[in-house]
Amino acid sequence: MRRLLGCSVVLGVAACAPQPRACPPRLRAEVGAVEPARFLAASIEAATAAGATDFQALAGAVVTEGEQVGRFLDAPPDTCVAVVARAGSSIRDVDLFMFDDAGDVLASDEAPTSGAAVMLCPPHPRRVYLAARVVSGTGLLALGAFVVAPGRADEVGRALTVRGRPGQDTGKLAGWPGLEARLRERRAWLGSRWEDVRRAALPVDPHAVSSLSVKLGENRCLDVFASASEEVTGLLLEVLDSEGRVVSRGRATGAEQGLVVCSRTDEELTVQLRPRGARGTAAVVIATSPRGAIVELASHVDVVGTAPILPLPLALDRHRARMQGLALAGVVSVGQGTASVGLVQTMAVELAAGCSRIDVIGGAPTGRFRAELWAEGGELVDRSEGGPSAALFSCTRVPMRVRLEVVALEERGPFAIELRQGARVPLLEEHPRAAARLLQRLEAETGPVDFRSMDGVEALAITAERRHERSVSLTRECTRWLVASDGGTALVVDTVAQALEPNGIARGLGLAVHEVCADQPTEARLRVGASPASTVLLLRR
Repeated sequence: MRRLLGCSVVLGVAACAPQPRACPPRLRAEVGAVEPARFLAASIEAATAAGATDFQALAGAVVTEGEQVGRFLDAPPDTCVAVVARAGSSIRDVDLFMFDDAGDVLASDEAPTSGAAVMLCPPHPRRVYLAARVVSGTGLLALGAFVVAPGRADEVGRALTVRGRPGQDTGKLAGWPGLEARLRERRAWLGSRWEDVRRAALPVDPHAVSSLSVKLGENRCLDVFASASEEVTGLLLEVLDSEGRVVSRGRATGAEQGLVVCSRTDEELTVQLRPRGARGTAAVVIATSPRGAIVELASHVDVVGTAPILPLPLALDRHRARMQGLALAGVVSVGQGTASVGLVQTMAVELAAGCSRIDVIGGAPTGRFRAELWAEGGELVDRSEGGPSAALFSCTRVPMRVRLEVVALEERGPFAIELRQGARVPLLEEHPRAAARLLQRLEAETGPVDFRSMDGVEALAITAERRHERSVSLTRECTRWLVASDGGTALVVDTVAQALEPNGIARGLGLAVHEVCADQPTEARLRVGASPASTVLLLRR
């Protein structure tokens, strides 16, 4: 009883005593961005142990699927740069890209993993842009970079699982062993620059057609490459236009097929696949070229155009509509003929002094054809492949008689020839083959070209032991240099900043196109080399 009374007294006292007010729950928050160094601790430890130095935190953020984190990075000369991106457990796939100022991919890691790493070694641009993109998942993403001595690049690369170094896979086709290496070899053989626009793995069945759509930009080319799985011994590859016409077909046999399609206009194309025998899977990789690359590709690749082949009268009307506004003398109809497969049709053409263009227009059922212009002494003046038309250019100091040769590459059919005379351009007349190459490249890039667009072209005499160098001013916009030679000259064109850091390089046989994009007005040094010795024409655009 006492015990109960004692308890009640205590309780009573407690009840009467003033009670402290209960504090409401409060949140505590740390204001600030994600700290990449803390998030990349494991990678920092591994890279440092392998020989990397000078870690720099680049970015850290919470990102969702499809978003990316990017940063510009000044790369020290004479050293390698390793960049690593790591994500939290809720992100399943991260891709990492390294670009130069012209937008070209220098290195990439596109493996289907939650981390990515790339490395760039000398020679390399002064500045690069890094972009880490979340392919799948949502969560934390961190980006950091290291300085790596060239002698320790292999050890650091293994420690960070670096992908995409020159000659190595990027991991983007990891599910198809060996495919990326074969694709690299193909792109090196094709030349020019390529950017992937579609990648897909399609089930293929001999009783049905598997297809995917892709856009082809104006004055650009597409490289379509397909590789079937082991159980498929033969693969049929076709490209159709928006009206269902077959634009191009792959080879008759083979489990790997590749073709190049170019267009003067924007096109919607469909790629169709079908195996000859067993069911299986086919990997398809489609890439796009820069504008005007058809000239660089046509010398060694069967390039197909998308424009439909019309009856000759309609083809002539279409061609003349395309040529409207071109400031050249009146059209002269040289004649018509019939192009045959394997049989060269020859026609003599009289050219006045100055620069002229000769258009060969094919009519149905003529498909692709080749047109060549030869001087009486046996020198090649110009060469072009057409379908539906081909333009040839000639610059001469005196009137001359040339031989035009036309041969069909697909089907026998009619063609017509039109001649347009231009103004006198003395420098082009002194170097006719180089002039023709420059005009072909401009025509492929921007459409019908006026000879006056060559204002500013200059001739450079280069020997195999001495290249041409000059100081040039770069603006905030992109600048291109077109270089052409009269013969089969190996050309190398590049620019370096004042501190001698390289800023891209272009190579070509007889023709090279070098483009540089600067983030601010700056001075650089342009270098043009040729082997063997040659006089080249240089045009800045």
